[in-house]
Amino acid sequence: MASQTFLDLDEVPTATPEKVLKLKGVSHPMKVLTVGEFIDQAKLTREIKKDAAGTFEFLVEAVATSFPSLGVEGARKLTMPQLNAILGFVRDGDDDGAAEGNAEAEKAA
Repeated sequence: MASQTFLDLDEVPTATPEKVLKLKGVSHPMKVLTVGEFIDQAKLTREIKKDAAGTFEFLVEAVATSFPSLGVEGARKLTMPQLNAILGFVRDGDDDGAAEGNAEAEKAA
């Protein structure tokens, strides 16, 4: 009898390196998107290229989906520099402000 080869998806890491953003003293952990959430965001991306307001609505939804504890209302209250910092943090894993916060957190630990 031939041996079976299988992929144990329970052993596949489901989390990116833990990313947490802090706003007004509250920590908001980033969640891993499901395939369905990724597809929904990809569809919205295609649709919103028509107008700037749609682009920002998409970004607000994307941030709220990635950081559920922040929510849409919290994401809508961000300043543009804060929104850009979050997008850089999610995309590149860091940005200047996030790096400073990480360095301070490491010193405090």
